[in-house]
Amino acid sequence: MILEPFDTPQGTLERLLGRLLPDLAPGSRVFVKPNWCARTPPKPSENTTPEFLDGLLGWLLARGAEVTVGHASLLTPPDHPYMGFANLIRMARTDDLLERYPHVRFVDLELEPMEVRRSGEVALLLPRILRDQDLVINCARLKTHMMTQVSIGVKNLMGLLPDNEKLRLHRDGLEELIAHLGNACWPDLTIVEADLGMEGEGSHHGDDIACGYYLGGDDMLEVGFRPDEPLGEAPLVRLEAAPVPCVEEGEEGAEVRCTLALSGTGLTGTVTELPKRSSP
Repeated sequence: MILEPFDTPQGTLERLLGRLLPDLAPGSRVFVKPNWCARTPPKPSENTTPEFLDGLLGWLLARGAEVTVGHASLLTPPDHPYMGFANLIRMARTDDLLERYPHVRFVDLELEPMEVRRSGEVALLLPRILRDQDLVINCARLKTHMMTQVSIGVKNLMGLLPDNEKLRLHRDGLEELIAHLGNACWPDLTIVEADLGMEGEGSHHGDDIACGYYLGGDDMLEVGFRPDEPLGEAPLVRLEAAPVPCVEEGEEGAEVRCTLALSGTGLTGTVTELPKRSSP
């Protein structure tokens, strides 16, 4: 995991991606999953910002990557209109990026072919387009969440699912099922846009708090965390939505726990590890 102090979106991403992807080959097929939520207007800490996405797309294209940005429609409360992909693009203020980057595909995942992937005994419906990529980048924000304590890397994968799967996960046990979701479609890289984070009633109604960094890595759990102190005071405690039930092969229902400490701070915590990515 790499933490990069924030100055500007483009400058911070240049430094961070240069360390995370020093050998990205020209022609690499890269899928980008933003963090877009269905509330309007979104708070500054709520969604992947257009400035972040602009910096990421520019960096990838400058190295000859073939880039796809994909997201499914979003569930909305009764007092909000349905948030289909076209409305989602407008709400996220990314309209001009479609014109600026004509060679980037912006894909409504609701219209893409789906396939079944499994994690243990759990079957999940996921876009087949993920199978065709050389690199999947999961772009998260640093937020609290009313159901899963935090909404970072694992929770952000919910935006890959069609509406019926989102409803099922919320209905049948969100914390356990997003653990299986992470296992079924583990991304190659997770980047957290954390110049601002959200505390309190997240992930929509919380308070913005300055954190001042981006961070990223190839281990989605290591990059995801739940601070034992306010986000601005403990920015690097490596926890994700604990406890998250986890199914290990041959040990159904077992939880694998490890204690993590941040050097020099005295801060410690416990996290439930996911199984490693299973083959599609």
